[in-house]
Amino acid sequence: MTAGIYTVRVTDANLCFKDQVFNITQPTAITTSGTQTNLSCNGGSNGTATVTASGGTGALTYSWSPSGGTAATASGLTAGIYTVRVTDANLCFKDQVFNITQPTAITTSGTQTNVSCNGGSNGTATVTASGGTGALTYSWSPSGGTGVTASGLTAGIYTVTVTDANGCSKDQVFDISQPTAITTSGTQTNVTCNGQADGTATVTANGGTGTLTYSWSPSGGTAATASGLTPGIYTVTVTDANGCSKDQVFNIIEPIAHNLSVTFGGNNVLTSQQNGATYQWFQCSDNSPIAGEVGQSFTPTANGSYKVAITLNGCTVSSQCVVVSTLATPEFEKKAQFIMYPNPSKGVVNINTDHDSDLNIVNQWGQTIKKVKVTADTTNSINIESLTDGIYFICEVNGSKVITHKLILKK
Repeated sequence: MTAGIYTVRVTDANLCFKDQVFNITQPTAITTSGTQTNLSCNGGSNGTATVTASGGTGALTYSWSPSGGTAATASGLTAGIYTVRVTDANLCFKDQVFNITQPTAITTSGTQTNVSCNGGSNGTATVTASGGTGALTYSWSPSGGTGVTASGLTAGIYTVTVTDANGCSKDQVFDISQPTAITTSGTQTNVTCNGQADGTATVTANGGTGTLTYSWSPSGGTAATASGLTPGIYTVTVTDANGCSKDQVFNIIEPIAHNLSVTFGGNNVLTSQQNGATYQWFQCSDNSPIAGEVGQSFTPTANGSYKVAITLNGCTVSSQCVVVSTLATPEFEKKAQFIMYPNPSKGVVNINTDHDSDLNIVNQWGQTIKKVKVTADTTNSINIESLTDGIYFICEVNGSKVITHKLILKK
């Protein structure tokens, strides 16, 4: 029976009766109230719930479901519905329900720009974040600053930690990559003979991004191979589609020049010494080879200017011209009929001769500077003002014979 006043009447056979009154009482009701702390971070387990209970009979006990223990406070709670049952000594009970909540999760996504050149530092990474509680902050590791975008990145792994006002965080990871490095190697063919231009250089390149292009400096074109090279340093720049480049340097060399000289002995013999070479002697006045003169020595039969060309290891080099003017030939005796004045000359030289002649003006190195014709029995004036001061030879060509006259120019 519930609490209240109850009366029982006892009646006998004679209908005599007696009433007995009972006052059924009940303990005070169990009352409960609760306080709670919701989760600070989505997915966390720092929620708490506390029940405050009174009333009932005797000591009160607590039982949490689905978890929480047997105390008035349950802690370490994840988000969800929790019920605590408060029970007294009479096994009377009262339930208190708690709904532990959590913030929305921090969500992140990212975009990135990889390094354009191997070893470069132009990578970027940007995080987009939402959720959490309050304002979000950003921290990049191992470098990158505190903004939503990190720039100036080299290749590597970067992590940005996004944190809300409750200290909850979410990491977004970026893998900044880079192209393979441009690698180069080279082969070359050096100049075969001193003074020639037949060297070649070839670069072999790999890596980088897209198609590779080539640019040679100071010359060589835009192909992988440069040819027709003279001795010197050449650099080829290999560039990929991203503008990344790698230089390969070549040093094109040439053989050492032959130290070729001609000596004129007292027996009127011209001699050149170069072991293992083949020889050809030339007349410098018209650069014509002298037939049959292919030895180390040559005996001229007339005054004139002579040189020798030698060929060694496939390379040909010529000596300087040597002037021979001391041979006593009949033509040499005719110098008395060849008058040249003034000598030294200040820029104009006059020539009188008893025969028509072709004259070559030759410098000390046997190089023909000027060619003129003179007429017999007249004064032939020759202007040499354009020449520099020094010693010259007037070579009088008469058939296969050459008569040489020394001229000094002093302006």
